[in-house]
Amino acid sequence: GEIKHYTDYSDGKLHAEWTARITPSGRYLLDGNKTTYYPDGKTESRSTYENGRPVVQTYWSPAGVKLWTWTYDNKNDTAVWTKYWANGNKKVVSNWLTNPELKINQGKRKIYCKIANGLATLFNQDGSIEETNTFNMGCIGDAGSCLSGGWY
Repeated sequence: GEIKHYTDYSDGKLHAEWTARITPSGRYLLDGNKTTYYPDGKTESRSTYENGRPVVQTYWSPAGVKLWTWTYDNKNDTAVWTKYWANGNKKVVSNWLTNPELKINQGKRKIYCKIANGLATLFNQDGSIEETNTFNMGCIGDAGSCLSGGWY
C-alpha cells in the first residue's frame, strides 16, 4: 500500500508524526519515521520502522538527554539495547533476541518478545568497563540454570 504521513495535534500541539501504510490484506503498518514530542515541543522519541517492524528507536528525557536506543537486525531477529549516562557516555550495551523460538511443554513456539542473549557490558560514567556478563536465553550462563518447566 501507499505510505502516508500522519500527525497527532489532538489538543492543538504536535504530539506525534509518523508514516504508515495499509497492506492489501488490511493490516496497518508503521513504515518510515515516527517522532513523538513532549508538551514543550522537545523530541521525546524518534523511531524508524520497516514493514511494521522497528529498525531503530531512541528516547530522550524531557531535558533533552538521550536515555536509550534500540537497534534491530530484523533479518536475524536480534537487537542491541544501549542505555546512556547523563553525560552521553554509554551506560549499558546488551544483546537481545527479538523473536525467540521457545520450547514449551510439547513443542516449540516462536513468540514476539525480547530476551537478553549474548554479551552485556556495564560501563562507568567515564566510559571504562565496570562489568560484563553473557546471557543465554535470559539467564546468565547456561539457560538451564534459571529456566524451568521446559522453557529454554
